[in-house]
Amino acid sequence: QQQQQQQIHLQADGEAQVPVQQLEVQQQDAAMQSPDSSENTAAAAAAGEGVAANDVVLQKLQKAQDLLHQLQQQANQVGASSIAAVQAVAGVLSSLAKHPDEPKYRRLRCSNTAFQRKLGYPAAVQLLLLAGFVEKQLVWQQTGLPTAQGDLQPAGGAGVPELVLVYARHDPGLLWLVLCAVQDAEGRLLGSC
Repeated sequence: QQQQQQQIHLQADGEAQVPVQQLEVQQQDAAMQSPDSSENTAAAAAAGEGVAANDVVLQKLQKAQDLLHQLQQQANQVGASSIAAVQAVAGVLSSLAKHPDEPKYRRLRCSNTAFQRKLGYPAAVQLLLLAGFVEKQLVWQQTGLPTAQGDLQPAGGAGVPELVLVYARHDPGLLWLVLCAVQDAEGRLLGSC
């Protein structure tokens, strides 16, 4: 009972006021409903950013699905298995998702024979770029050390520029979005066999 008395403040004429906590909530509600309130404007902007973020996610998902369709077409045009092409992309992204700090999963040499055979399709490269990889030209030095820290000397000659895909985005959400789209396509392809 004493706590209730502490929450209720008495005016000079003896009428009870609304408890302080309820008053604060009512003031906040009124401020949010007020069209002139800067808080209301900030809340609306934040809600708009949420909608914009959802649009970006949906756009990236649609882009991934379009690229997967293109990848299947590109593989079929050269007589290769579209399932194998999708599985190759899934393998790269899955390994990266499981071991994000492992350098060997963060870098792909585009001139590598295995890369060319499994991932040498423009749509496959675009999917990797969408997931957070970036293209870099590395020039390997005479000493056997590359110009980028942590890379190893390739089989090719020193001083030869080489295109390398490097995972540099560090956006696990984007990586998982693309990976899930690829795995979904892989599941549909395997289910149709």
